[in-house]
Amino acid sequence: MASSLKLSGIACLALLGSTVVAGKDSCSACSCSLTHFNATVGGRVQPLTPFSLPCFSSYNGRPVARDDAACAAIQAKYTDPWLRTNSPNGYMNNQDEMWSSDPSDQCLLDSSDPTDPLAFVNATCRQGNMPSHYLEVHSAKDVIEAFRYSNCSGQRLVIKNSGHDYLTRSSGRGTLALWTRNLRSIRYDPAFVPSGCKRTGLKYKAITVGAGVNFDEAYAFAQQHNVTILGGYSSTVGLSGGWVLNGGHSILSPVYGLGVDRVLEFKVVTPDGVFRTANEYQNADLFWALRGGGGGTFGVVLESTHRVEPAVRFVSANINFPSTSSNMLPFMEIVVNNTLKWAQEGWGGHITGSTLVNVSPLLTVEQAKASLAEVIAYAEANGGSASIEEFPSWYPFYEKYVTTSSVAVGVTRFPGSRLIPRSVFETAEGRASLMDFFALLQSMGQTPYIPVVGPVLYNYTEGSTSAAPAWRQAVWELGSGTSWAWNSTLPTRKQKIAGIQSMTAVIEGITPGSGAYSNEANPFTINWREAWWGENYERLLRVKNKYDPRGLLKCWKCVGWEESDAATSPFAAASATLSMQSRNFTPPRKIEDCIQSPVKMASFLAVAAYLTVIAAAHPLSTRLYPTVLRRDTTATSVEPVSAISLYYQAAANSSSIGALIQADLQLPSIVLEDVNDVSSVTCSVDSLTVTFNSTTTFNQAYSSWPRSHLLLVTNHLGNCDAEADRGLYRAASLLFHPSTLTITASTRKTNLQQQAKTITIVFGHPDPSQHKRELATSIDLAWSGDLIRTNGLTIHANHATLDAAISIDGIIAYHVETRTATTLGLDIAVALDSSLGLSVSAARPFLRNVYTYRWSPVEAAGFSIPGILTVGPILDLHVGVDMGMNGTAEAQSNMSMATNGLFHLDLLNMTDSSARSVAPTATTSSRMDTAADMQLDPFVGAEVGVTVNLFEGLLDLSSGLAARATVVNVFDVDAEVVVGADGDVTLVPPPTDANGGCENGYWMTSDFWFNVTASMTALVTMDLYHLDMPLMQTRCIAF
Repeated sequence: MASSLKLSGIACLALLGSTVVAGKDSCSACSCSLTHFNATVGGRVQPLTPFSLPCFSSYNGRPVARDDAACAAIQAKYTDPWLRTNSPNGYMNNQDEMWSSDPSDQCLLDSSDPTDPLAFVNATCRQGNMPSHYLEVHSAKDVIEAFRYSNCSGQRLVIKNSGHDYLTRSSGRGTLALWTRNLRSIRYDPAFVPSGCKRTGLKYKAITVGAGVNFDEAYAFAQQHNVTILGGYSSTVGLSGGWVLNGGHSILSPVYGLGVDRVLEFKVVTPDGVFRTANEYQNADLFWALRGGGGGTFGVVLESTHRVEPAVRFVSANINFPSTSSNMLPFMEIVVNNTLKWAQEGWGGHITGSTLVNVSPLLTVEQAKASLAEVIAYAEANGGSASIEEFPSWYPFYEKYVTTSSVAVGVTRFPGSRLIPRSVFETAEGRASLMDFFALLQSMGQTPYIPVVGPVLYNYTEGSTSAAPAWRQAVWELGSGTSWAWNSTLPTRKQKIAGIQSMTAVIEGITPGSGAYSNEANPFTINWREAWWGENYERLLRVKNKYDPRGLLKCWKCVGWEESDAATSPFAAASATLSMQSRNFTPPRKIEDCIQSPVKMASFLAVAAYLTVIAAAHPLSTRLYPTVLRRDTTATSVEPVSAISLYYQAAANSSSIGALIQADLQLPSIVLEDVNDVSSVTCSVDSLTVTFNSTTTFNQAYSSWPRSHLLLVTNHLGNCDAEADRGLYRAASLLFHPSTLTITASTRKTNLQQQAKTITIVFGHPDPSQHKRELATSIDLAWSGDLIRTNGLTIHANHATLDAAISIDGIIAYHVETRTATTLGLDIAVALDSSLGLSVSAARPFLRNVYTYRWSPVEAAGFSIPGILTVGPILDLHVGVDMGMNGTAEAQSNMSMATNGLFHLDLLNMTDSSARSVAPTATTSSRMDTAADMQLDPFVGAEVGVTVNLFEGLLDLSSGLAARATVVNVFDVDAEVVVGADGDVTLVPPPTDANGGCENGYWMTSDFWFNVTASMTALVTMDLYHLDMPLMQTRCIAF
């Protein structure tokens, strides 16, 4: 059956089967104005103003009337998701509203206290990243007209449904938003057949929802029909929007799959102006792309149909306890060690800090109690409680747990999750790496957030969806993230983004080859195509180009997005920084990629994040004081200069730590500490007075100093600044008083980065001609104890010592006007001397595992120049063993190692980094009793991390080295084992091998490996040095 529809007297749409095609009018025959478009949709295009505008009296720089009543209503429900989801300008997260690169370009209240006048009194509300207009979508016709208008005018479109969007994909400056929230149709079909399906007898129980239906509405409707529809853990998220289009997880996903596994059909308008039905039988390529390829990309979904289950009976567990610094990690260890078992039992849910809420449709209450017995006992022993109960269907659980849970709304929060595959839980190394990550989180004051949502037991048809392939191996989605306050500065925002980058690198290092759920991933992920879609991306791009050849739909890191698009995005400032950091990017690598041996040190992959943690725990203790000795106290000129040199050094030991700052300035300047005959310098709120004790010097100043626009640099000669600081004061005018030998300047305080053209900082010793042993530390550590002791395996460190010393020099050259660094270099000298003696007793075979002892990180001598530079070296030292055997054995191994090395890190071009004078030496001795094949590799390691922070976060150059020495011992015994009557075990040599083999049966080989890896901000890593040296050639050893 065919029907036709007249559209605004211009375009005709033909309804042919399931496809409506826009008229082929050329753009020359159309009007491209917003006014004309508004007429075609019945005058429903509206301006979109910021959510909090009623509280402000200035909008985009123009006075407006403040609406007290509307403001009070917004303040009362500022953090209410329902108010926001039902408003066209309501977004759950501030990053959708703000222009993140400009803290003044936003219109926000303080979510912690929306009535706080600091946010809105005497402040201007600006449009930020909000669309300029919106259209409430009523039908496919509206969307077709919108695409025609966009194609003709060039105005970009965005699609807004519920307002849940961490990645700003549903907002955009200057765009037209298509608001689909009020498409609220919903129907149940107990025998749904996808359109175009010719398979006899194929029917599904299904619910079809309009694009605006959210989970609260869908769950209530499903309960009325005694069925279960799979969905998310938030009442206001839309069922047809970004949730399902990016994959869609649920706490029932471990058994019933992801949202994309259960969707049967979409009704969608694609950007080529066509209304389509997409399912397995028609427009199959589009159906595949919509099942995981991302929202806001392939078209505007108007309706979706989802397969449902009969009412699902399941058990739930609610386990919690009051957390402390000592009981969280043991709890997480229980969780990690039981994860694979729980996955096979169908458990899904959330673990948030010390609270676990999980469900399983496969267990009874008694089975659930037995399954969770260990974690229940731990919670109760720590003052907590556990509740195991059965629910007859989803909706009662939803009302009890989901509606009472809350996610922060009206805040700026970026997620940073990663899919954790089952392979991580299958090895001791993987489990240990997760525990390292949780320890890192705890040291940063954060708690774990773990959605247990991997579709572990779902029978997935390979290739049927476009969601990240990593989902099919995932057990967890492990959460991280960052946030900032409504009034945060741009440097703070950059620091926060750098922090989430570093934490992402840690998790990526634990899960090589996995991916992320793009809805909840780090928005600044460097390798986003691979992480979010993997091998599916190229096919998705072809589908995108087919249905949207003109790129009318484009959003942040969606399919078809290019890195160059970042320059015009709200994240332009951060993206420029990330571009510098990642231009030599390779995926984060573990050290075992270099030495072919597992290593328990995931945190190495995020030196920057790790150093942030340590710096918080170990605040820099060395303050630099201005050098008061003048370079030439008898002939210093009082002439203004355009370039200045400022020396800094530690007061306690002038030969140890120092820095030289050289700056070319925008204004002529005077460094007052370099001027003879200044008796005092005093400051008030807006003035500075210099008093001389020499008429001659005063007269020289009178003759040479300008009467305005002079920069004065002070120190502790007076009351202007703290003794540790130098102050920079910009003089608008100067008055000279010969009778009192004083000069009074009308001033305002400024800083170096505002007044300089270029800045060069050399840190180390202030006199470059002297031998540099600056920023140096030396530590001696010793330990003995068990690396592991279980019923089947004991590894005891008889002794473990590690002496280390480092010294660091650096140079930074920065062009202020262009905000680019021209020189960034660190020279790190490292000396290590270590020894390790191990005894091993194994009663059964063991796969290769790594056991590590790590000393507490040690802070080296750092320094800070207030407002300009902070340098904070950290040493992280560890010893351990990598062992495995086929059989049982008693063994011992001893190693010692010493090395020195000089390492240069060029942070602008890591390929120019180098190592020299590296001369490691090693000795080893080993012994094994009892027949076995065995590898026993003791190792020592040292990580040198350097936080280099310029201008209070404007430039973060955190970098580091990781050195690792390993002795690789391989044993093999080819002999008969004879057990005597008294229980003694003897080895009987095999017959002499006629082919010249090892006639005594017992041989070993020993090699020494030494590797040094460099990193910059956790994103760029490279090998600086590698040595593979035989210590003992393969040879036979007599019994």
